[in-house]
Amino acid sequence: MKNKTRWITALLLAGLVVSAGLASAGFWGESSDAPTIQQKKVITVSGHGTVDTTPDEAVLRLAVVTQAEDVTNASDENS
Repeated sequence: MKNKTRWITALLLAGLVVSAGLASAGFWGESSDAPTIQQKKVITVSGHGTVDTTPDEAVLRLAVVTQAEDVTNASDENS
């Protein structure tokens, strides 16, 4: 399982590096609504990863929504 996690991590990092390189080289070009003033060049990178493993903790969140004409009726419906 650790080997699979390492491969996923390596692929995500490689994708981020390639995307950052293409962005800095101007591969995607500039949009027509780009500001005319000169700005500092910034690279912003975001990603998402998923790892499948046996859970050692579970988090469960529940909510109850009750709608009524007034607070008293909504409260009575919940009890």
